[in-house]
Amino acid sequence: AALDAVDPAIRLYERRLRSAQRLSLRRTTLLLANSRFTEAEMRAGFGVESTVCHYGVDGGVFKPMPGRQKQDFVVSVGEMSPRKGFDFIVESLGRIPLGERPQLVLACNRVDPLERQYVESLAEARGVDLQVRTNLDAADLSALYNEARLCVYAPVMEPFGLVPLEAMSCGTPVVGVREGGVSESVVHECTGLLVERDPVQFAAAVRRLLSNPALAREYGENGREVVLNNWTWEQSAAAMEQHLAKCASVSRAAG
Repeated sequence: AALDAVDPAIRLYERRLRSAQRLSLRRTTLLLANSRFTEAEMRAGFGVESTVCHYGVDGGVFKPMPGRQKQDFVVSVGEMSPRKGFDFIVESLGRIPLGERPQLVLACNRVDPLERQYVESLAEARGVDLQVRTNLDAADLSALYNEARLCVYAPVMEPFGLVPLEAMSCGTPVVGVREGGVSESVVHECTGLLVERDPVQFAAAVRRLLSNPALAREYGENGREVVLNNWTWEQSAAAMEQHLAKCASVSRAAG
C-alpha cells in the first residue's frame, strides 16, 4: 500500500480511466443509475444527470415457503471480500449476550481466501458461530432466506444491493446499515431496521427482532408485499424497455 502512493503507473492508469469514463459519458444518449444513491454519485463525480432505473427480483423464485421452519441463525449474502462488511457483522453479533447470540451463515458466490481466513479468525475470537456456504443456486438461496430468522446486511456504500429485496421477497426481515442504496429498499420499521455503521446499534437491532418473533413476522410479511408492489423483475424489465425505446427514438431523430 505504501508503494502504491508513489507508483507512477497507478496514477497514469487512474488518469486514463477517468479520461475514458468522461469520453463514454459524452457519447452516451441516456445514462441510467440503479439507485438514487448512484444517481447522486454520478452527479457529484462527473457532473452529469442520470435517470434511476431500479432492479427487481423474481418473486416466483424468492418466495415464502410455508413448509420451511425458522432456524436459530441469521444470514448474509455476497462475495467474501472486504467491501461486503462481513467483519462488521461478526463484530456486531459478538456484542450480543452468548445465550441470545445466533449463528451467522454467510452465503458466498465468490470467496477471497485471505478474507475468509480473516473473517473466520475474527468470528472465533468474538465467539460467533460462523458457517460459510458456497455454490448455492437461486432455489438453495431462497430456502436459506426462508429458514433464517433475519437477513443481516452491511456492505460498504453498496450502490444498490439485491440481497435485501431477495430476503424481503421470501418474507424475511432485514437489519441493514443505513447507507448506499440499502436505504432505498429496506423500509425502516416496516420491512426491517436500518441503523448507522455502529456495532452496538446493529447488535441492538438484531436483538430487538430476535426477541420479538411477532414483530419479525410482521416485518417479513410487509417485505413480501413491498417487493410485489414495487420491486419485481416485471416492473424492472418494463422500465428498462421504456428507457431503451426512448433512447432508440432519440438516436433515430439525431440520425
